[in-house]
Amino acid sequence: ISKNCNIPIIVVTMLSDNKEQEVEQKKIIKENSDIVIEIEREKDFSQIEITNSKNNTRIISCKFDNTLCEFIEIK
Repeated sequence: ISKNCNIPIIVVTMLSDNKEQEVEQKKIIKENSDIVIEIEREKDFSQIEITNSKNNTRIISCKFDNTLCEFIEIK
């Protein structure tokens, strides 16, 4: 219905801590999405990865710079 009416749907989920389950969950999400935004938080920075799920191409990858208080693109 959302595609027919051109209405975007945004879903937020926290994946499992189990790596095998996480891989399976990511696979299911990517198969059923047009664009996926992954946010991974490490101890010292946060990273954002935006990919086109249909052809698995990276659109942008950023990390948070605490000194500048902004996300900077990783090239």
